[in-house]
Amino acid sequence: MHRTTGTPVAVKTLHRFLHDPEVVALFEREARAIASLDHPHVVALLDFGTVDAESAQRGGDRLTEGAPFLVMEHVSGGTIASPAINDEPELHSMLAVLLSALGHAHSRGVLHRDLKLSNVLRAGPGDVRPGLRLADFGIAWFARSESDDLLSVGTPAYMAPEQLAGEVSDLGPWTDLYALACLTWRLVCGQPPVQGSRDRMHLLMRKEAMDFGPWSPRFEVPAGLEEVLRLTLNTEADRRPPSAAAMARALSELDWSEHAEAERDRRPPTLLGAGLPLLALRPPEPVGRERALSQLHGALRKVTDSRQLGVVTIEAEPGLDVHALVRHFCDTSEEEGPAVAVRLDGRDPELPSRVLRRLTGTADLQGEALTRRLRRYLEDRGEESELALEVLSDVLGTEAGEESERQQERERRVIAARVLALETGRQPLIIVLSGAVGYGRGIARQLVRLARIEMLPALLVLVDPEAAEDPASLAPLLQHPRRTRLELRPLSKSRLQELADSLLPLQAKLRDRLVDRAGGQPETLRAELVALAERDALATVRGRFRLRPGVSLPPLEDARVRAVARLDAVGGDAGRAVAELLAQLDGPCRASLLDAAAEELGVEARPALRRLARAGLARHSKQVW
Repeated sequence: MHRTTGTPVAVKTLHRFLHDPEVVALFEREARAIASLDHPHVVALLDFGTVDAESAQRGGDRLTEGAPFLVMEHVSGGTIASPAINDEPELHSMLAVLLSALGHAHSRGVLHRDLKLSNVLRAGPGDVRPGLRLADFGIAWFARSESDDLLSVGTPAYMAPEQLAGEVSDLGPWTDLYALACLTWRLVCGQPPVQGSRDRMHLLMRKEAMDFGPWSPRFEVPAGLEEVLRLTLNTEADRRPPSAAAMARALSELDWSEHAEAERDRRPPTLLGAGLPLLALRPPEPVGRERALSQLHGALRKVTDSRQLGVVTIEAEPGLDVHALVRHFCDTSEEEGPAVAVRLDGRDPELPSRVLRRLTGTADLQGEALTRRLRRYLEDRGEESELALEVLSDVLGTEAGEESERQQERERRVIAARVLALETGRQPLIIVLSGAVGYGRGIARQLVRLARIEMLPALLVLVDPEAAEDPASLAPLLQHPRRTRLELRPLSKSRLQELADSLLPLQAKLRDRLVDRAGGQPETLRAELVALAERDALATVRGRFRLRPGVSLPPLEDARVRAVARLDAVGGDAGRAVAELLAQLDGPCRASLLDAAAEELGVEARPALRRLARAGLARHSKQVW
């Protein structure tokens, strides 16, 4: 229980594997992922950190000094396992809730990986928010015995074939949807579609053969539900619904007896004096940008309705929240289903290949397995050219070397554009580009050319077009006949006050000082609040934060100086050295290469990177930082 407010909470901490730095890093990465979620049907993360010596002493055997912990919203009404769901309206409501929660998580890059009855909770009468809640996003991995394989842990009866086989790189939203289909089958029929064996290989063989138990509903369900579930239980991931929104659309076409939808806006509880570490990890919200968001969604609707390519350019001064705006637009569009977002605004030369692998579902496949998957991908989209298969296999099966880098980069651009165009035949795309950096501009030019000869429902969103070193390279976008131009302006004082209140409950005097210092720039306001939280410069008085006695606001610096000061404060000398290495290596870098380069400087890279990641200054995905 939170001592100040009396709010009940659930505390989770890591006991086993505590001395394995990789497992600790994985636990912390999951916490950072959950911090990005804010949905009325997902158990909220309220605070996280490491157990200090005083807390460990007070906690006895329950707490271990140095162990990471999570403080979660408390949900007291049990699970949907008991009492079981026994009628169609309750089943429909549960599906609407879970698909909405999964869509929210998936659009932000978070997978659940252990969806089952015991991880769907019911709120009790005294809880802060009503309804169902999805719990344990990945944290369930750490509740298992030490002999289990951490990368393939789940509940076998609900696991998709790729998860049972331990093919971690093949996991995606479709993996969670498979588990949801198993869970739904279990609720309707009393048993999951495949059960009765503790042998994972036997389960895998039955699931790959789609050898399911009988469909024998215990209560009346709409015709067609079995068909949707069997589609979602397909052995091949790319034959399942591609997103939670797509599965929700398929279910909405059935003849349900009652309409059902998820809650839209019920904020989680806040704990005074807690949760400051989450401030840097929460995705920034574009407060005061309703008009810009409306224009972006309007441009997407035009693309969807006309099936023709459109362009939006966004111009903004430094310090404005253009990236928060674009991220929010992409996330909500993916979550609600009108489109899928593709980010091509990074520096990584392998970015086109990573995008291609994501869209084709080829993950880390190589050789014959890669060719087979690509052949099926192209055939499913009506593209049966052997030349296209050969070139795509060659592009994804080799890494760019110095001698052929320019030629391979051109090939990647052409092929990436073609695959993106094929994808628009299934669903509209949002493609984010940067005028300042990125390999996406060449791909965008190819898409503009393709759109002259075929229907291509894609929205190209170009950020900071004025920052391009070669403005002529953007001419096909800037001169496009279906271009929408957005110009972000500084926020008013009242909207900045609203932003500050949404981030932290501050005393009015401190809030107004910070708002005045921000000068209409939301990123400046947010950066100052994050810096104060990380310096432990805030204390609570009568429910609101103020500066601690003896602490004053530092001189207002430009964004670069502020960023460097924050890097030094969080990472120290080692953190700065690792950050400089990442900058010199010009973008995402394999962990092994970074370790070797840091060792040459006498620096341990992993501990420094974990400190930076806890503060939201570094990200780790598939052995790449």
